[in-house]
Amino acid sequence: MRYTVDASVIARWLIRGERWEGEAERLMEDYMEGRVELYAPSLILYECLNALWKSLRIGVMEREEALQISRELPKFLPETLNLTAQDAERIMELSIRLGLTCYDCSYIAVSMKTGTPLITADEELYRKAGEVISTLHIKDYH
Repeated sequence: MRYTVDASVIARWLIRGERWEGEAERLMEDYMEGRVELYAPSLILYECLNALWKSLRIGVMEREEALQISRELPKFLPETLNLTAQDAERIMELSIRLGLTCYDCSYIAVSMKTGTPLITADEELYRKAGEVISTLHIKDYH
């Protein structure tokens, strides 16, 4: 199976105590063992690093742990796609139509480009992306 995955799911691989952590870990195991292929826009690295930084700022994670995870993170990220000028226009159109950030719409664009369902833990993205692509909430991943 092939999916596009967003940072809200990958963050659950990195930060303990998040809701639907078990389902995200099952996806990670399936990905690491080659049972699923995952795709994302190249910005996923920065969104995941930002999630680590936020966890550090609110005291969920220690500095050294955040630094260690950030060193290892690129090794297990999904296959990333660089988006084109045509993709940029599509992202802007989606953002205007759906009322989502361009960051979120970049995941929708990757989903469209790869012909894969989007997996997310973001309720709003799940609901609104479902208007234009196949979506799966991480809580429903078995």
